[in-house]
Amino acid sequence: PNGCFLSKESPITCDGSEPEPDLMVVQGEELSFRSAHPTTAELVVEVAIHTVEKDRRKAAIYAGAGVKEYWMFDPTAKSVTVFRKPLGGAYEEVTTHSAKARLESAVVPGFVVALPDFFA
Repeated sequence: PNGCFLSKESPITCDGSEPEPDLMVVQGEELSFRSAHPTTAELVVEVAIHTVEKDRRKAAIYAGAGVKEYWMFDPTAKSVTVFRKPLGGAYEEVTTHSAKARLESAVVPGFVVALPDFFA
């Protein structure tokens, strides 16, 4: 959306950690982050091919950084876990969706993924 940019496999500076999500949508201009990494994001996406437990633990890191929405794709299980509403070091809303679902971001207008297409 306007006022945001998409970043691929770039660090986000969190408290005591700098994970590198597969994708993230960050508010602001990309040029503003040339000398420092973003400290939060609107949306973070991780594809957990062999890292499901590690990526599940990242939810606390992202929530602590105020990331509004975190999607964790698990290709092996053909599911996506969506974390929303960060509060401190946790998310108040956590839902898991099957490969038959169509997901739409609550914070990034127009970001929609048809899971049957993704997991085909």
